[in-house]
Amino acid sequence: MTSTAWKAIYAGSDNILSNLSAHICRAAQVISCSTTDAETKQDSARKKEEQLQIDSANIAVEKAEAEAALEAAIPALEEAAAALNDLKRDEITEIRSFAKPATAVQKVRHCSAVGNG
Repeated sequence: MTSTAWKAIYAGSDNILSNLSAHICRAAQVISCSTTDAETKQDSARKKEEQLQIDSANIAVEKAEAEAALEAAIPALEEAAAALNDLKRDEITEIRSFAKPATAVQKVRHCSAVGNG
């Protein structure tokens, strides 16, 4: 080959190497940005998971408190239901005849209406 041919080959290969180098740099930038993005998302997911664990623990405590309160209220509810079963028709008629019943009577009437549907 002639020296001119070799010079053309070298010039062409320099051009190819230059283009390849530019592509590699762009690919490295994309990979770097993608890695940063992935790390940010992973950190966000980790924080959300930690918050979910905290929330889950709080919910478990609140559930236990609610169940304890319900257990404490059940006997009173059963007693009130039994008392409603013992009401006589005459007693209900008497309460209905009050023009302005006492607040406690109004509350009982309301609860009775709610309980009876």
